[in-house]
Amino acid sequence: MPQGYYKVMVEESFDGIFIQKGTKIWLANKRLHEMLGYTPYELLGKEHWTVYTPEYQALTRERAQRRMRGEDVPSRYNVKLQKRDGSWIYGEINAKAVEVEGEKGVLVWIKDVHEQLLIKKALEESESKFRSAFEQAGIGVAIVDPNGVIMDCNEFFARFLSYKREELIGVYVGKITYQEDWITDIERHRALLSGVEKNIVHEKRYVTKDDKIVWGRLSSSLVVDEKGNPRYFISHIQDISKEKKALDALKEKDAFISAISSALPDPIIVYDKERRPIYTNPAFESTFGWKREDLLRDPTIYLPKVGFAETDAQLIDLLLSKREPYVETNRVTKDGRPLKVLVSVASMGVGHFKGYILTAKDISSFVETRQRLENLQRLESLGLLAGGIAHDFNNLLTVIMGRSSMLKLHEGLSPQLLSYIEEIEKSVKEASNLTRQLLSYAKGEELTMAELDMLRVLEDTISMFGSTRKGIQLYKFLDPNTLRVKGDRTQISQVLMNLLLNAADAVEGGGEIFVESSNVYLDSRYVEPYGVEPGPYVQIIVRDTGVGMSEEVQRRIFDPFFSTKELGRGTGMGLATVYSIIKSHKGIINCLSRVGEGTTFEIYLPALKSSPLEHDEIKTEDSVIHGHGNLLVVDDEEFVLEVVKDILEQLGYNVVTANSGKKAISIYNENPEVFQLVILDIVMPEMSGRDVYSEIIKVNPKQKFLFASGYTLDSLTKDLLQKEHIEFIQKPFNVSEISRKVKEIIGGYE
Repeated sequence: MPQGYYKVMVEESFDGIFIQKGTKIWLANKRLHEMLGYTPYELLGKEHWTVYTPEYQALTRERAQRRMRGEDVPSRYNVKLQKRDGSWIYGEINAKAVEVEGEKGVLVWIKDVHEQLLIKKALEESESKFRSAFEQAGIGVAIVDPNGVIMDCNEFFARFLSYKREELIGVYVGKITYQEDWITDIERHRALLSGVEKNIVHEKRYVTKDDKIVWGRLSSSLVVDEKGNPRYFISHIQDISKEKKALDALKEKDAFISAISSALPDPIIVYDKERRPIYTNPAFESTFGWKREDLLRDPTIYLPKVGFAETDAQLIDLLLSKREPYVETNRVTKDGRPLKVLVSVASMGVGHFKGYILTAKDISSFVETRQRLENLQRLESLGLLAGGIAHDFNNLLTVIMGRSSMLKLHEGLSPQLLSYIEEIEKSVKEASNLTRQLLSYAKGEELTMAELDMLRVLEDTISMFGSTRKGIQLYKFLDPNTLRVKGDRTQISQVLMNLLLNAADAVEGGGEIFVESSNVYLDSRYVEPYGVEPGPYVQIIVRDTGVGMSEEVQRRIFDPFFSTKELGRGTGMGLATVYSIIKSHKGIINCLSRVGEGTTFEIYLPALKSSPLEHDEIKTEDSVIHGHGNLLVVDDEEFVLEVVKDILEQLGYNVVTANSGKKAISIYNENPEVFQLVILDIVMPEMSGRDVYSEIIKVNPKQKFLFASGYTLDSLTKDLLQKEHIEFIQKPFNVSEISRKVKEIIGGYE
């Protein structure tokens, strides 16, 4: 074979190969260099032990010397290979003495077995852990073949049945099962074999070696091979003999307990140690309507079907672990009536029995009164909470807006993906408007009144509602020449969304919703009772074919805190807010409804007298301006820091971040002249953005700042923004907005 073929075979080998001449590496193929992270030919001339980790260098050096002397030494063994970057991998070497240009040498063939050895070691460790857990478990464990023969078991299971472990290997399970329980046991395990059940748990009686009857709680699962064929059952058996005896003793005293508890007016439930109900007093049935047998059969029978409520077992654990005297939770009567109950728990012990007594007092009337009072108190504190909520929420929206706008910068996006991203950005802006509305409502801030394209507002709100309630049949009949109005877009959208959501609740069992718009003229006779001016109006109708309302309910729907929804599903502020918003816009709202026929809300908003204009297109400035410069970004939220850093670096800036004011000052003081711009969050713990600004300008009075905040501009200290070299950007912002703002401030550094 020509020599060139040998060279190709060596160079293109899947394994590393080198030849040492004396102690030096005389030849090394490409694969060896790649395996160890060296550049081509870099290993040539180095000592041959360079490729091994220090603990293997003496061994490989000694064997190479013996091999070149003609001695018999192992030719194949595993070593650790030293990579150029200091890391190592497992390798298998195969060495042979050769002659190189008349001098003794060694040919070494190296195979990368790193992954294989790691997997092997992991399997060995896993098997060892399983065997240890199996043998030392504090519960009986048995492995049984599909025919019911015990393949293996642990010492605990053997002691439970008074056998030695080796005596149970090969024993048919029927031999140790009480005869009356054998048929049930077979049926449950057949369900496992057929795939009907994945796991079975039941109580059964066993027969010990000395023919005694003991009780066990059995939990079994079927293990199958890769083709789905059954291999064996693995079963866990808990000794519950003492508990069964205690339960039997307790049942004998049932009459005594019943006589005492029957006199109590509040429902009582007795649970055993395993949180299983075993007794209820007569008050349980009179309060909830369920009989004792119903609860014993299903302990969750009086839990609400909708919404979360802790089970009695969870309440027992909660009250005993926290040592609380009681807790409130929700329950439901047999006829579907929701109740708020006050639950208390006490441990008890009778002989060997240990259990719990749970008392549930109906406090529904008290809670309803208390909730009304708490609603009033919450409104007082809402103004304080609103700012913090808006700030935190806008921080989250900053991440969503930033990441979505960064996606738009990727080339080759399909029109469909671009439309999805634009929907995300639009929803973020709507969410940001909601936080502004929260501040406006809670703090009484002035509304943002502007000329509104009502057709656009209606279309956008209906679209947003439709995306969240896809199962609703919704029809729209909107006049394409719907006039404009002057108003706050966010609040008008809130009115429409609230009416649509109420309509959706009304047709939850099946029905339709209609939204209509038209231009009308209201004369003085019509508007006089409402105290508004006659003239052109935009009429908006939201109609449903749902359950409707009685006349009594209609008279109160706009009252604060009045709600027909069940406790916890509504605050009673929705329609009161709608009424307040329409009145503040000098409009009219009416409600027409009949039980079983549906509800219609009519809204009239004063229209602008100018002719309809072409309906606005949503304009977004998508241009992205790149730049250069060093920026320091300071924000206490790590996820905000990360997205702002990614955006600015993608725009071409060098970015340093700090997650606290103190860290920012420390970074800045090290290089006070290096940063062209400092981007600061206003509200941070320990040291606010304003404090950071005050410290930095002491060092560099000409430093430029960009404050970024989730609060509205009105919430900032106005005098701070009047100072030179300070700008502001509202969270959330996208790539385009931040790129333009930064460029406006440090445009000269490109």
